[in-house]
Amino acid sequence: MRVIFFLILGLLWLAAPASAQEDLAVYRVAGVTVDVTAASATVARDHALVQAQRSAFALLLERLGAGEQQTKASDEALAALVQAFEIQNEHTAGLRYTGLFSIQFKPPAVRHWLETLGAKYTENRAKPLVVLPIVKSKEKATLWEDLTPWRSAWMNSEKNTGLVPFIIPAGDLEDIAQISTDEALSGKAEALDAIRQKYEAGGVLVAILEITSSTPEGDALGDKGEGVVTARRYDETGAAKDLGRLPVAWTTLAGRGDVLAGTLRPLSQQLEADWRQTNKVPSGAVATLPVDVPVPTLAAWAQIKQKLTQVPAVAHAQIVTMTRGLVHIELGFRGELAALPSAVAEQGLTLEQGASGGWLLR
Repeated sequence: MRVIFFLILGLLWLAAPASAQEDLAVYRVAGVTVDVTAASATVARDHALVQAQRSAFALLLERLGAGEQQTKASDEALAALVQAFEIQNEHTAGLRYTGLFSIQFKPPAVRHWLETLGAKYTENRAKPLVVLPIVKSKEKATLWEDLTPWRSAWMNSEKNTGLVPFIIPAGDLEDIAQISTDEALSGKAEALDAIRQKYEAGGVLVAILEITSSTPEGDALGDKGEGVVTARRYDETGAAKDLGRLPVAWTTLAGRGDVLAGTLRPLSQQLEADWRQTNKVPSGAVATLPVDVPVPTLAAWAQIKQKLTQVPAVAHAQIVTMTRGLVHIELGFRGELAALPSAVAEQGLTLEQGASGGWLLR
């Protein structure tokens, strides 16, 4: 049974500006499982909701980088932070209740709660990642050719929640022309950049489910099987990072979807942890860098300056001179200079050193 409590929230979502929608997405936690046994199924269900809220809040605080605060909210205080909830699936058997919940928290209330505790947290979102889900077996590797269960798991996931949203391409003719299965597997830079640019994304995640054994019945993954999930993230500069290996196994066709869907959370958590680290304000004194910013209009400069304020490593951007089509600034930053281009790239900016040795920001 699927019970939805998000009708009013959905209407508010459609009417809200983009910034408010992003707030809601960051503060929504989906896929929270609960399993409670009590004096009756009704009591178990009530206890399950409290447990789901606490589990979701712990996941939210981990997402925001404030996990150490999770034991400091009473059940009453926690309930006041919840805006809405959704029971995605539920089942009762005797005195036992199992359910799958999504919880939407109130962004202003959670911020106030954290700030009252003096907690540091990060809620800035990364640009979306294009996800390329590939199934690899001894016979072949599949990205676009078929709608695999692995691809379905990504398509059915909560793609626009958290700090790192996902884009799952439809696999149309233009997608196929941009990048092939072999190019995704080999990490061909030009093809990866082409699919990234098509979706105006912050990078590409190549997520591979490699089948190590499966029964011959059913589809290519088998009714019973084992495999290993690996993933590699490519950022806007083309730099790659492996996200580790995660063994998976399923014993029934019905349970396979849940197993595959369950691998997405640890991958998402790893991506968010990396984003928090990138988005963390570096320590140390402020260094300065002279930078030329080619701009066609003053409005273009205002847009770039606004984006710079969203880069944690950037302390200031002071104008030194301004001429037609060019602004010369002194860019104040913390941390290593080598990390600065990647940091500004998260806001869609390119910082590069020209042939003469000077720095350009576009």
